[in-house]
Amino acid sequence: MMPRIKNNNISKANEKTQKDTFLSGVTEKKLLTEEQNNVLCEIAREFDDQFHYLLTIKDDKLEMFYSPGVKKVTGFKPEELIKFNSLGREMVHEDDLPEIKKKLYKLENGKTTSLELIYRYRKKDGKIIWLKEQIKSEKKKKVKIQKGLVVEITQFKKNEADSAEIINTLSAEITARDNFLSILSHDLRAPFSSILGFTEILLSEAQLTDAERIEYLNYINDSSSNQLQLVNYLLDWSNLQTGRMNLVPQRVQAQGLVFNCISALTGIAMRKTLT
Repeated sequence: MMPRIKNNNISKANEKTQKDTFLSGVTEKKLLTEEQNNVLCEIAREFDDQFHYLLTIKDDKLEMFYSPGVKKVTGFKPEELIKFNSLGREMVHEDDLPEIKKKLYKLENGKTTSLELIYRYRKKDGKIIWLKEQIKSEKKKKVKIQKGLVVEITQFKKNEADSAEIINTLSAEITARDNFLSILSHDLRAPFSSILGFTEILLSEAQLTDAERIEYLNYINDSSSNQLQLVNYLLDWSNLQTGRMNLVPQRVQAQGLVFNCISALTGIAMRKTLT
């Protein structure tokens, strides 16, 4: 029997929550067509991406006014919106709705008097747009009042997303560049180590035969050539980054690449007596 008692308690809590909402108890709705704020209406007429509204509740009666821009923004006429149980908030995107409800609950129960909402909204034609809504709530005696300004910010959100994508792309490019420079600095250092190793042997080993000297000089020449090739690669990479060179894939001999890598390290190995 305990689980049933618990479920009943939850049901009663849900009922209480519903009773505490701003529109709970409203049995009569009236749409006002006469402008309620001349200044705001004049401003709204200058912009087709926004509208304002005024909502008042006294006892069980609701009066609602929408400025003319509401149809341009939402696709709905005022007389269509007022027929919705939640005055059109049913069209808020389902992913944004839980957070919107949570914030509205605080406003409607007096925990805050002003609120800013940003959410996706499904227009009458099915198109999804972004809206920014600013609400101010007040209570005068037994009358609850909400004043709201709604602005379409779809283009702003698109620009924001595009900017974030550009930032992510630039961050990836910077990371790739840093990795490239890290690898390049290592590869540029290796030939110098080989050259230094062979020159130290040539300078310190007087007993070397002519054949050995020629062999080591060839290693030095190869390492120098590899060093020059790496510098050329760096210049090519720079030209590719600036668009001054087109990439033309070519076949290469893997054996030659392996030999160059080994020869670049041979001087270091011989200096350390490694075989």
